[in-house]
Amino acid sequence: MNTHDSYAFHAYSIRLFAALFTCALLLVSCAEHKDEAPTLPESYTAMRKSNLVHARYNAQNPFDSIGIKHNQIVHAIVASMRPWDTLDVSHMLGRCQTTTCSWAMELLHLSQEQSMELVQSAFALRIDSSARRKLAAYAHDGATEREQVYIRRLGDILCARDRFEDTERALDALERDILAEAWPRGDSTEVLARMAISIARHSFVYWKRMMCTVTPGLESDGALAKTAEDLVIRTNSKTKLIVAADVFAGTSAAEAAAGGGILAQIQAGLISAATVSAVVAIIVYSDDIVSFLGSLLPWNW
Repeated sequence: MNTHDSYAFHAYSIRLFAALFTCALLLVSCAEHKDEAPTLPESYTAMRKSNLVHARYNAQNPFDSIGIKHNQIVHAIVASMRPWDTLDVSHMLGRCQTTTCSWAMELLHLSQEQSMELVQSAFALRIDSSARRKLAAYAHDGATEREQVYIRRLGDILCARDRFEDTERALDALERDILAEAWPRGDSTEVLARMAISIARHSFVYWKRMMCTVTPGLESDGALAKTAEDLVIRTNSKTKLIVAADVFAGTSAAEAAAGGGILAQIQAGLISAATVSAVVAIIVYSDDIVSFLGSLLPWNW
């Protein structure tokens, strides 16, 4: 090879290396940013940044913040979804798991191992559409008799065939009855009924908004408008099915964690209720959820 050819070969090698290096940088960049788009749709951005939907705060219930935090987790799960998650239920369930773990680590300051254990325990409960009947027949050795009575009353409310406003009035009345009881001081024992009503009230308001949003012909607040009353009742039934699953999961997990103290009960009840809330909604009403997310997550962004 003469000198001229040698120089040409070296120049070609340098250009080839530069081209390959540029391609590698682009591939890394794409891999690092595949979960986010350069410009998110306005509808999706608005949903992610929207105010949290929950019931009114009741300071008389020392566990009322659990219901609000429950809604924070569920909202975080919904807001974390990506377009490709809607391709398959398993993708959405995976997103549910990772988002809940991240939330628990960041806001409850749990370790990754603790967070994952709680989430996996919630998945292992395998709660389904029978949750309302199970709640109405609630009987567990770890709960006192009056706790069981109130939880069964909650189950009866969620089993009833009625309208949104009827359910809300019934939940408010049950809450008043629960809080009128003389519970042990220090809020470290007999916590299940007060945790259950908090999760139920706040979860009901969240899923009411969601189910009304994905149901054609219903206003977002559940107003009858020109819609047939039976549609309102059916939509409310969907809402209450998820709420019952939330409560059953939360109380079961909190009861099982009683030996670890009140903080362990709150953590277990909160994570289990919120996880099951999203899981049951995804599995039982996957078509509705996919349709809703699809409207917010167009493929062309």
